[in-house]
Amino acid sequence: MLEPVARNKLSFRVLGLFQDGRGVVVGQAAAILLLSVERVVSMLRLLSEELSLDDLLPTLRIEVVENMLRSTSYLLSFQTSDSLLLDRIARLARLVGSPLCVGNSPHFVAYRDEHAPLGYDAQPLTEPADLTLYTPAFVQPYRRIRSLRLSQLLSQLQLLPLPGGLSAALQRPVLDGIEQQSESHSELYLTCGIGLSERLLRYLWQHGVDAELLVPDGLPRPDVQETEPRLRESLIRMSSPPTDLLLRLASLPTVKLLRPEGPGILIELGFAHPLRLSSLQSLFPSTDLLLFYGQRRGSVRATSPTRIPLTRLISPSLTIESQAGSGRIEQDASLPFQTLPVATTKPLPLPITLRLTPRRDGSIQRPPTATLIPWARLATLQRLLGLLSGDALWSLRAVGLPSGLFVFGNDAVQQLVSGQLLDEPAPLLFVPRSHQLQPELPSTQLRALLAQRDEQLILFLPGEAQPLSLSHTLSQPLSLQLLSGLSVQEGLAVPSSVTQQAESPTVQHESLSFFSTMPLWGLSSSKEDA
Repeated sequence: MLEPVARNKLSFRVLGLFQDGRGVVVGQAAAILLLSVERVVSMLRLLSEELSLDDLLPTLRIEVVENMLRSTSYLLSFQTSDSLLLDRIARLARLVGSPLCVGNSPHFVAYRDEHAPLGYDAQPLTEPADLTLYTPAFVQPYRRIRSLRLSQLLSQLQLLPLPGGLSAALQRPVLDGIEQQSESHSELYLTCGIGLSERLLRYLWQHGVDAELLVPDGLPRPDVQETEPRLRESLIRMSSPPTDLLLRLASLPTVKLLRPEGPGILIELGFAHPLRLSSLQSLFPSTDLLLFYGQRRGSVRATSPTRIPLTRLISPSLTIESQAGSGRIEQDASLPFQTLPVATTKPLPLPITLRLTPRRDGSIQRPPTATLIPWARLATLQRLLGLLSGDALWSLRAVGLPSGLFVFGNDAVQQLVSGQLLDEPAPLLFVPRSHQLQPELPSTQLRALLAQRDEQLILFLPGEAQPLSLSHTLSQPLSLQLLSGLSVQEGLAVPSSVTQQAESPTVQHESLSFFSTMPLWGLSSSKEDA
């Protein structure tokens, strides 16, 4: 009953069909027949990823239909006559195994394919039906049963867990055994139980997190009948929270972390919605927030939330304890302060203990400038000196220690292969690369704390209770420490006769024979001489 259409066709048997400027047969509307609700969700997912559904939502309809055999299907219809848009939708419909038809209710004809590049026309059926589809595979009338609103479909969907869940979304990725820096979340939302909200707000304020409290309107709207449940818990918005803080918050009971999917849409961290909700903005009110949790269907609505900065909710308090520890007086008002004209010059009795601790993170920005080579590997080092350039070899210096040869100068020590590399947090102050000094102080304060002189070398070595100190004058260039000197052999005396022969050489001549005077071509004849 279908027949391919040629270019410049004047009339169609199916009402509502026409050819656009490209010559492709289109209609006032398009329809996709889907066999299950799962395929409806899959088709909407593909459409939301390919294009913005806000252009199709005003005319988008989802209907439940059944054929003459009482088999139920779903019809996804929308109004469009753009063949370029229909080409993209037809490609997506083939992915879910459904035909795309164009026309106008009640007749829809299959869209163009490789057998009919411009499209089809059909002979309409005379049987009464709500709608009829004409495809190369079948011609089938259908009866409409009911309509399914898209918002109703969204209320029945549940979030899909992502691989790894919340821990994978927050923890730092590991590459080749090295923990990498994870991307910080610029904006995250947090919900918690009512009994935990006050302590949590004070905890965020103490850690200096830029946050604000969102208080939803508890009264229902008189003109709108809301079907979604309303938010009862506290909602906190955080700006660029640190990853370590988020990991601690995620371990607390009743705490849920949510990420923004679009304006007014929040999805629990570690989950994804079956549809791309950012392409469905016209379905959601701009003044409300919709929260999608991983363990429940549909959404929770926060109606017109009021934003309150965290600094307006938290006020500092002063707690005073007696020396006996029996009495506590807490003052919730603002802290009083006393103005001093000048600062006291008496040093504070706060001694600092400098400790050498193993480095926890692998992020080291500066290259090593020294190495400690055990004496057992000294022979290997002597054979590797040829790999160094002249400038690198000239700038390195060495000094002997009880545990090995200490080489320092610049980052060329990395080419010496063997030994323990050391960093230089301060000039002429060396620490093993696998360790760090705690607390971390500027180089000037480190030198002042150790009373280090300008020509003094200080080495912190693991296992040593105290650092080693030696004068810079004890060190020598590495080339003088390791390179063997060349032995010069004295030359033998040369006899005077040889010297005189070399100064005045003599040449001996021998007499020529008769045959050597003859030409190469022989003697000439007497006739030629005449």
